[in-house]
Amino acid sequence: MIDYSRSAAYFNGSQPTPVGRIQGSEAYQSYMLASLQDSSRRQHSQQEAKEIFTEALTSIRDEARRYTGDDSIRIGAISYPGHFDTSAFDDVFYTAEELDPDFDHIIRIRPSHYGAALTYPSDFCLEKWDEWWLLEEDDGPFVVMLEQSFGRLQIALATAECGTSILYSDTLPWPANQEDIQTILRKQLAKVELGEIAAIIISCEDPVADVLRIHRAIGAISPGLVHKIQVPVGGIHYVTAIGAGCIARRIALHPEMLEPLDAGYVIPDEEGYFIPEGEGFFIPEDEGFFIPEDEGFFIPEDEI
Repeated sequence: MIDYSRSAAYFNGSQPTPVGRIQGSEAYQSYMLASLQDSSRRQHSQQEAKEIFTEALTSIRDEARRYTGDDSIRIGAISYPGHFDTSAFDDVFYTAEELDPDFDHIIRIRPSHYGAALTYPSDFCLEKWDEWWLLEEDDGPFVVMLEQSFGRLQIALATAECGTSILYSDTLPWPANQEDIQTILRKQLAKVELGEIAAIIISCEDPVADVLRIHRAIGAISPGLVHKIQVPVGGIHYVTAIGAGCIARRIALHPEMLEPLDAGYVIPDEEGYFIPEGEGFFIPEDEGFFIPEDEGFFIPEDEI
């Protein structure tokens, strides 16, 4: 039986702390099963989805409050399954926003692999994102993520420094045999030097899943990779929750991440031009282009 539960974590001082796991309701499990079949919208109306996620988010928030004794705790970030389509993403995001008006920016809801890469080593997520924009997208080091959830195993190679950008991803049905895992790992790791692998993260949402075959597959490729397998706080069953906690803490420390998405595209004066969003320019069919007066672009005098 596939385990459709959800977990939560919070930051106590500077360390993430797992809160607990809550078994999903029958309606929640039905929705998650439908989402795997790309049919969540066909089987569940918008109102039904709202009710499902209202119950799910409220129960995990209340469990966190009960665990900490702090009734002011709010949901700061959500990790969602990587297979979610746009409609499923919207179901979660808009429900969370209705529960808490401050949950009003899409940076607060990220795919599960995004937060997972923030969980190594134990304090890595506290330093993440400070200077990620200075790096090239395909720069190393790299991280390998093996995420077991919803009856599948996703194996991904991602950059470890640039917003957790996935370079290659493959999926196997779970349980997966060791030989298939090795085949995918060899294919992905052939594209990088093994010394560039900073960490290997194993995440497991099924509390009874046997991940020994994953360890064996990694060791069969190179014994030197085994010591790069990370053991996150709370163990492999809380990687998704700890990752969401890392994201929430980064947002708290860097509120500029919550700048409005509709503020236009601005380049500093000394660098070029400003085009307000929706007010820049358009090119009418067969008629050239139009730039609204005082709203288009400028070229600094020293560049004319």
